[in-house]
Amino acid sequence: MKKSALRGMPSDSANYVVAHGIIQKSKRKNFSVSFRGIRNPRKAFEAAVAEILARKLLNVDAFSVAEMLTNRSYKNHSATAHLGRILHLLKGVVIGTTLKKMDDTVFSNKLSNYLRIIQEEGFQILLTLPFSDKEGCEEKYYICFHKEDGILLSFDTYGGDSINGGHFYYNWQPSNNDPKNGYKVLSSGGYRKDGAEFIWAGHHDCRETLRLHIYDLRKNGKFVTPWIEQPFIWLLHYMDTKNPSYDYKAINKERLAMLPPEVLQSITATRAI
Repeated sequence: MKKSALRGMPSDSANYVVAHGIIQKSKRKNFSVSFRGIRNPRKAFEAAVAEILARKLLNVDAFSVAEMLTNRSYKNHSATAHLGRILHLLKGVVIGTTLKKMDDTVFSNKLSNYLRIIQEEGFQILLTLPFSDKEGCEEKYYICFHKEDGILLSFDTYGGDSINGGHFYYNWQPSNNDPKNGYKVLSSGGYRKDGAEFIWAGHHDCRETLRLHIYDLRKNGKFVTPWIEQPFIWLLHYMDTKNPSYDYKAINKERLAMLPPEVLQSITATRAI
């Protein structure tokens, strides 16, 4: 590989860091570039390799692989379905290991590590609400905010020290105001027009690949703050829903009222969807 291969690659991309490292090694030189805050060149190279692998693995459908191996449909062939489940579990283990190499979030996050990562990403903890599960174990519900990008993040714990689930909510505009630039990096939500501009109001699951999701959104567009549209927001922990008569709108309103005024100004849109 020649140095000319680096032309056109964003210098903060995993492909650039890996290509640069290969070129260095071909010249019998040491790794020499950083990657997303990782200053140790060798660790930076390993994290970049891990990201490329993770992107490939995240797009693998375990059941499709099983069907390819058996030439049968998992829907009506029990052995293929069983193989698909095994491959899905193995995929999860490999992805988890790979994401940890990237220092990104995984499905089975420990609270202390998750809090470290979100604070490194620029989130501030706005609200911590204690609650108890049905066994009496003390849990916590968090609401956090990224001031620069206008991202609202909420999640709860289980077992006291693990992340149960949650989402991050945002407004976002695709590069060149072209909706086609966003479909590979977006999740739940929808586009709305603000004059001539396309604005995506949506949310992502906040457990796995939080860093990667936010990086991809930044590379393919820009976050919009204050919000133009308010996406569907769910500011409830899992014990809130154990009450058969719970009112999510009332709970949302109560918890929004606990947030600082400047945050409310950023996430209170002119119209809601």
